Amino acid sequence: MFEFDPKRLAKLESLREAGIEPYPNGLAVKHTLAQAVAAGGEATQEELAERSDEFVVAGRLMFKNEMGKAGFARLLDSTGRMQIYVKKNEVGEDAFAEWKRLDLGDWVYVSGTLMRTRRGELSIKAKTVRLASKCIESLPDKHKGFTDGESRQRMRYLDLAINEETRKTFAARSLIVRRIREFFDA
Repeated sequence: MFEFDPKRLAKLESLREAGIEPYPNGLAVKHTLAQAVAAGGEATQEELAERSDEFVVAGRLMFKNEMGKAGFARLLDSTGRMQIYVKKNEVGEDAFAEWKRLDLGDWVYVSGTLMRTRRGELSIKAKTVRLASKCIESLPDKHKGFTDGESRQRMRYLDLAINEETRKTFAARSLIVRRIREFFDA
């Protein structure tokens, strides 16, 4: 029988004890990550700083790097990937404490403006960060990947979350089936 990660279950309970809802409702996502990337385009940091448009996105936390009172993370949704920048002074003390509790695999809700890092990577400078859904099963190691064929077949949800190639194959298959149905329906 399958059992969830006990450490993740303990974190889930500690979130509830701290008054943080691990599965909140009513979080309205207004943009996909691909829309945010397209809106940023090739704009420079100076051009992005002049804009005031706010993006509200959500995605699975795939990478997280904490650096004292700031941090970077990569989010993944069905349309693509994007980096977010979280700064304690911007999001507030409580939200930053919640940010520090996030694990890889959690779904995160972020609102903020676009910026470019010193290295030129397009990012969302977060004004709000919230847990959208707690992941209670650890993701596979990011360096080794998820390569065991049998596990990939049994856990399709995990394969879709980890492997870009699998997501593209599923999207292509869906499009092909839809076109065939449209043809025969006509």
